[in-house]
Amino acid sequence: MPYLTYKGPFYERRSPDRTVPSFKRGDRREVTQEWLNAHRRKISDMVYLIEGDEGVHLDAGSDGIPDMGWTKAKIVEWLEDNGSSVGGGYRTKSKLLEMVDVVLNPPAPVPDVPSEVEEAVDEIVEEQTQEE
Repeated sequence: MPYLTYKGPFYERRSPDRTVPSFKRGDRREVTQEWLNAHRRKISDMVYLIEGDEGVHLDAGSDGIPDMGWTKAKIVEWLEDNGSSVGGGYRTKSKLLEMVDVVLNPPAPVPDVPSEVEEAVDEIVEEQTQEE
């Protein structure tokens, strides 16, 4: 089980979910891993000492395919391992996951329509010239 110790600048701080008592500076409190995962965004390492944290489960489906539980760095690593170039610039997790979808479901090849049309026109022109 994880433990939280409030070490912030104020004597007391409200709990992130406001259903449990406020945290007092220096008090060590046991919380469940589920509670910690649910309120992780509101709990900063700068304000709390977190001990015994198992971390967030990275793979929701345990299938090895990136999802919202994965970190951006792990998604980029997966994309590069699967032959995709992420390139420079800032990418949001949503954009990276869209890139994962493209790697897993590549778009169907688009036939070269203009050349097919040109060939059909050339055939018609040849037939007309042969008839004359």
